[in-house]
Amino acid sequence: MRNKLFIGASVLAVACGAAQIAWAQSGAPAATPSASQLEEVVVTARRREERLQDVPVAVTAVTAAQLARANVQTLSDVQRLVPSLTMTLSNARAGSAAITLRGQRQSDLTITFDPSVGIYNNEVYVPRGQGVDTAAYDLESVQVLKGPQGTLFGRNTTGGALLITTRKPGREFGGYVRPYVETPLGAGFQGAVNLPLTDWASLRLAANYQYRQGFTKVVNIGGREDDRNRWAGRATLDLHPNDAFNSTFVVSGFKLREGGVGVYPLAYNPGLSGNATITGAVRALGYPQAFAAGQALGWHETNASLESGSRMKTFSASNTTTYHINDNLLVKNIVGYATVHASDKQDQDGTYANVICNCLSLTDMKNFSEELQLQGTTGPLEWVAGAYYFNEQGYDYVTTYTLKAPYIGSYTNNYFWGRNTSKSLFANGSYTLPFEKRTRLYAGLRYTEDTREVDLRGRSVTPLATLNLNPDPQTPGTYVCSAAGSPVAGPCGLRKSADFHAITWNAGADYQFAPDSLAYLTVSRGYRSGGFNGRATSVPTQEPYRPEKITNYEVGLKSQFDVGGMRAGFNGAAYYSKYNDIQRGITRLVVLPSGAAQTVNVYVNAASATVKGGEIEAWLQPIPELRLRARYAYTRARYEEFFVFNPATGRNDLDASGNRFAGVAPNQGGLGFDWDVAHLDDGGSLRLSGDLNYTDPFQLNDLNIPGAKTDTNWLVDASLVWDRPMGTRMTATLYVKNLLDEKYISGGLALGSALELNNAFHGAPRVVGVSLNIPFGAE
Repeated sequence: MRNKLFIGASVLAVACGAAQIAWAQSGAPAATPSASQLEEVVVTARRREERLQDVPVAVTAVTAAQLARANVQTLSDVQRLVPSLTMTLSNARAGSAAITLRGQRQSDLTITFDPSVGIYNNEVYVPRGQGVDTAAYDLESVQVLKGPQGTLFGRNTTGGALLITTRKPGREFGGYVRPYVETPLGAGFQGAVNLPLTDWASLRLAANYQYRQGFTKVVNIGGREDDRNRWAGRATLDLHPNDAFNSTFVVSGFKLREGGVGVYPLAYNPGLSGNATITGAVRALGYPQAFAAGQALGWHETNASLESGSRMKTFSASNTTTYHINDNLLVKNIVGYATVHASDKQDQDGTYANVICNCLSLTDMKNFSEELQLQGTTGPLEWVAGAYYFNEQGYDYVTTYTLKAPYIGSYTNNYFWGRNTSKSLFANGSYTLPFEKRTRLYAGLRYTEDTREVDLRGRSVTPLATLNLNPDPQTPGTYVCSAAGSPVAGPCGLRKSADFHAITWNAGADYQFAPDSLAYLTVSRGYRSGGFNGRATSVPTQEPYRPEKITNYEVGLKSQFDVGGMRAGFNGAAYYSKYNDIQRGITRLVVLPSGAAQTVNVYVNAASATVKGGEIEAWLQPIPELRLRARYAYTRARYEEFFVFNPATGRNDLDASGNRFAGVAPNQGGLGFDWDVAHLDDGGSLRLSGDLNYTDPFQLNDLNIPGAKTDTNWLVDASLVWDRPMGTRMTATLYVKNLLDEKYISGGLALGSALELNNAFHGAPRVVGVSLNIPFGAE
């Protein structure tokens, strides 16, 4: 670790020293704009355009230029630029993102659970993370809002919001093509074209394709996993017949066809479950030997008993229309529709031992949303008010087999249908006091009603004693409806519904004590709807889980200033959150009254926890050609009271109080630089960028199982950009990701609390690539 830190610090030191030499040789700032030159960043954290430094909200904005400099190809790449943000695969499903922000995380993307961090694409709420990771093309910006979003944005969230803004059409013909090639074997392109249709209508078409040979080799059955084969396209139509009216239509689609996510055995804990039957069955399957065989393989090699695969299609359409009634009053309407179709199959124990498999999972969902806003300015008061409606429905089907026969266990068809409806009214305002230095008070209020419906259709399939080891649902056996209380006659199914409502709010003040410096104080309340566990079987687990609520207290400072003749900036925030009725999904082993052991998924409300921490983003420009960057986040998230329900006994018999939150790294940080190395006689320039990123280990399971956590990791990325080579308008980039070829765990499946098994996902190896940006027309 010390060596890696030394290497990263040395890179920065060399860059600083070389930049000083370049400055001494040039004697003056470059005449052309530099990559390190300050850019004015505009955000929409309060649903209207404002300067980043004027917004009393903890928000990190990554602009299109920053995305290009960091070679961002997927949305998960953005986490290396944002303090306290972590994105991992959800349930080992390719192309699906589980987002963690300030200790808030929901890794299950099924329809019966809401995410802790809301995703908004062009202001339209995206309820599920399938396909979102590949939306990072032809973007205007990515904004990450931290803390509860319980007032201004469509759905209440406890952790924050991720705002994706795609590029709108220009009024002149133009565009770009950006192909790239990488080693290990990878290639792709993205591009866009502006098509002005009339003087008041324009169209922008954008496309993205990504290919990567899988870096995980499946040794025993052949094939590769962790590959990439993805297509995406987007059409944006902008209508602007006059200065008062604007309407933008966006239609996009995404398709994925890949070999699935590589799963590696991480830790094996014999007897952890405390049940001799389970332990004996795992041993009889030869798992200890299979585990040892997996551990003996190379870092990017694994075994499997099932050929994995992932398929996904998404479609979305949205419209945003604004009309300026007058200079002080604006009406805005946002409507969206989207569908998701996905299928996956995967060997989840990461060995040849046939212990557990996701033999087939199917997801089919669609959603519709409508939001009407009225924005206005009345003297010193700026305000926004509106109404929001959201409806989502679909199903999730998973066939699993745990501890395969003829030992013990059975097929399980976890099948459930759900529908979510949300309605809300909201208002938010900011009032400027009549003081010499700008001082503002602000407050907001939202009332939300949520209705959750679920149809439990799960079945257990008990095989015959002679059943072979092939997971074939058609094999003779006894099919039993696992939804307790389902009618004896007729199809398997049990319909349940529940209503929830909440009032959420925020209040605060800010003070601009210097032209580019702002201090603020805020208190906010966030809420996440209750619902049902679609995998519930017993009567107690079929009861709805309660909503969770969080109250967040925060102070922040944003400042840009001069120090010793150098331009510098500092944005920081510290927070304390009181978190109640926390929703958690737990997989555990229970012993039924008959003496049989069964693996169950329970969804419970942990009583309480506190989350506290802070984020810092700072930069320094010692000379015009060089900009240094630093970021750091600290998150302390532990349960104060957490008892896990046992459906076999009807009691909370497992005390998990004091455990750390899963998916939350206590310390995250990074250092980086952008250095304009040279300005060439032909008008071109060379720019060198580098980033050193650090992440603490984090737990993979809310029941902190020994060995079920990631590693400490240091990642170094670098790029060399040649702008306008040989007098052309092109840009050539040589980039390296994971420069030190760090071997690190990026996430995993922690099944230790039920099956003694803890499995991991391995991060990508070093990637070296070359890209070429070719603009044309007015681009």
